[in-house]
Amino acid sequence: MSYRINKANGDLLVDLVDGQIDVTSSSLTLVGRNYTGFGEAVNENFVKLLENFSSTTAPSTPITGQLWFDTTEQRLKIYNGTSFKSAGGPIVSTTQPTMVAGDLWIDSKNNQLYFYDGTDLVLAGPPYQAGQQKTGFEVQSVIDSVNVTRTALKLFIGGQIVGVFADSQFYVELVNGIPGYPQDVNDTQTPKRQLYKKGFNPIAADFKYLGIAESAESLIDASGTKFNTTSFMSAVGATQTTGKLSVKNQAGLAVGVGDIEYGILKVNSGTNQLELEAQQANTDINLKVRKGNAYISGIVIDASTERVGVFTDTPTVEFDVTGAGKFSGNVTVGGNLLVSGDTTYLDTTTLRVEDKNIQLGLQGDSTEGNDAAIDGGGITLSSSQGSKDIIWLDATDSWTFNQNINLITNEINSDPSYKIDGTTVLSKTELASTVTTATGLVNIGTLGSLNIDNLGFDGSTITVTGGGLNIISSGDIAVNTQKITGVSDPTAAQGVATKNYVDITIDAENVGLSLDITGFSNPNSAGTGNGPTADVIAVLQTLYPANTKNGAIATVHCTNYAGASINISQGLLAGALNKSYIAVDKDNVLSSTSVMQDLAVDAAGVSGSATITPTRYTMTFTSNGTSWSHGSTSNYP
Repeated sequence: MSYRINKANGDLLVDLVDGQIDVTSSSLTLVGRNYTGFGEAVNENFVKLLENFSSTTAPSTPITGQLWFDTTEQRLKIYNGTSFKSAGGPIVSTTQPTMVAGDLWIDSKNNQLYFYDGTDLVLAGPPYQAGQQKTGFEVQSVIDSVNVTRTALKLFIGGQIVGVFADSQFYVELVNGIPGYPQDVNDTQTPKRQLYKKGFNPIAADFKYLGIAESAESLIDASGTKFNTTSFMSAVGATQTTGKLSVKNQAGLAVGVGDIEYGILKVNSGTNQLELEAQQANTDINLKVRKGNAYISGIVIDASTERVGVFTDTPTVEFDVTGAGKFSGNVTVGGNLLVSGDTTYLDTTTLRVEDKNIQLGLQGDSTEGNDAAIDGGGITLSSSQGSKDIIWLDATDSWTFNQNINLITNEINSDPSYKIDGTTVLSKTELASTVTTATGLVNIGTLGSLNIDNLGFDGSTITVTGGGLNIISSGDIAVNTQKITGVSDPTAAQGVATKNYVDITIDAENVGLSLDITGFSNPNSAGTGNGPTADVIAVLQTLYPANTKNGAIATVHCTNYAGASINISQGLLAGALNKSYIAVDKDNVLSSTSVMQDLAVDAAGVSGSATITPTRYTMTFTSNGTSWSHGSTSNYP
């Protein structure tokens, strides 16, 4: 009689024939009645159920609800009638799988987590794909400079932090701060700390908010300078400024009442002249000054009569000045000069005489005297601090100046100089080449450069042309504890050696050592392949770091006692072996035959010497300046 095997829902799985097994209806071996050797199949079924068909491949002929532990993904999966799905945790794949409500899917291509609500696939996070890098907000706790834990909200775009939100102002030591956030340049503490202000703190100074702000504390210019409301002038009321007021256009500054302009201060675009224009016809310009409690007219320009008055409201001539007049510059009189006073004198800084020659020292009859007669003649500029004279002295037969002579540049002569016999000997910046001797010269000022034969000095540079530089000294040469750099590597026995040359020479020196490798096995034990080269390199790196032995070769003599034979003479062991015997039965009859029951070794009974023979190897290694690499392994000798 066959077994009818039904599933949990009542559906028939298989009609199992007596004496037979079924391996096609499910992943188990189903045993029919009176099947010989059923125990193995039943036991294997239990094992498969116990381990949930643990394997790298899915079970064959699965049925709905069957469990399978996928050893490749290390996940427990369940068969849904179509395919195996993870029984717990999200589904990991590069493409969207078939999902039911409540399923989680990790998009391994973009590193994003989704969940399925039965209708829509919803992104749980992060909001950015892997290729976009970290973008969005991230919460972090930081410990401030007074050991208080603060909560900060970081904003990332494309993997870069662009700013931090804070609910209050606080300092954070750099070691406890947020990576990428700048130090406060104005912090007086060393090292400077990170400063977090209440609100949003952008990383970049040029970070901008686009759009309309309801309010702002200040405006910031391109250089980072802040301006608050007190930095601006009002357009609807009385205002003032502590700085310069500039109108950077030719239209200028207009003054008027309502829509009527009475005057404009502007720049004439054609002549680039500053102009004050009265905008209304026949409107005078009156510049007033305050005298005591009253305002009086300082300058009046009468538009209708084309007259100018100084301290008079009604000028009667083209230029009418009330009071004394003074001109600090030139005065040109087109007509006659009428002097109404009793005394005429010149009180001027510069006296201009049209005649091109002024003669001094003429006699009363206009005749010339000799040198003795003109002795002491010249020009005297009187001063309460002593006169300034240019005097002819007969005794020295020369003009004598009692003050310094200062030659200045002008539009005619840009490089004034002293000349002798028509030849320039001294200018403002140069002693002429005609001056070849300076007998008695003791001191000289700072020179920009100096050439002596083949030796040139320029700043901190000494240049030799046409050969080398020999320093001959009667004593030691001191370098004032400074370094000498730029020296070439030595080629002669007495050549100067640089630090780099010495370091390279020492680093390249080969290494030789002896090492017991008994017990070493990485990557292989001694005698297998190249042996424990990794273990030997670890010891070599400890003794001689590779970065200090660039290019050097290390030769290591290795000794291995693993598997070494120990030769002990038979005579030494004879006294240490304790044997005991016992009688035994033969065919259930007590026999007089005895066998060895026990063998014990008395170590105290053994004395003498033993010979141990190890295995020896020679290994070579080479340093590339970063690590040691194995070269060869050979038996020794």
